[in-house]
Amino acid sequence: MSIVDGLEPLLCGTGDIALGKRVGMPAWEIRMLKEHCDEEGLVLIIRASNPESRKYMYKRGYVAKPVGVSAKTSVTSNGPSGVILAKHIKLKERAGIASQDLGAYIANKNLYSDYDLMSAWKIVPGGLKKINTNPDPASESDFIYELNSDVGLRFMHGGNDDYYDPKTGVFKGVNTVDGNQAFVVIGAYDVPFYMRGMFNLKTYYERRKCFSDLTFKFQSGRVAMVVWPYGNSFDQPARSSK
Repeated sequence: MSIVDGLEPLLCGTGDIALGKRVGMPAWEIRMLKEHCDEEGLVLIIRASNPESRKYMYKRGYVAKPVGVSAKTSVTSNGPSGVILAKHIKLKERAGIASQDLGAYIANKNLYSDYDLMSAWKIVPGGLKKINTNPDPASESDFIYELNSDVGLRFMHGGNDDYYDPKTGVFKGVNTVDGNQAFVVIGAYDVPFYMRGMFNLKTYYERRKCFSDLTFKFQSGRVAMVVWPYGNSFDQPARSSK
């Protein structure tokens, strides 16, 4: 039995446990993020992780997959399902890991799925206001740090909705998701829940009246960070992959 499976019944309710198994998160981490959202008035959209990764969390020698590793935890040629064995990480990517702030901590460890944030929102009168989770380097935000302070080193980068190329100003997040993408929605004053499909996510944004007044610096001007940067890529419900 994994550490997560052994501890969950002692710490969590059945609803959080069932959701955690579905989205690849320990139930108590869902609860901790929920408490953070309650305190700060936030809503987090997090892409579901590989459920098989749960068995490696809290084990010595295993950490969340950092930025710059192309291998997938779902590909069994990289190791057992749910993990990328250190020996299967490309040499060039190992060098990239070594250059990161946490390189010494991550080096030579096996990797399980990190938490991929999709977007984050502040509850305000009339709707949800967009939070920039990938800020300008000159004004580095501690938003991701605050999330990790609750659950450990799980969020390794900012949200997919905020993934703009600082050199070109072009949004780069369209090709990192598919129409059947699954999510867990954790928000203040609400029960965490599971959602599947980019079309449904767009509908959720519309119904919650999400808005953005954010921009980021690009060359000599600013680029608007819109609520839905995916254009019409997901205007129709995706066919179920099951």
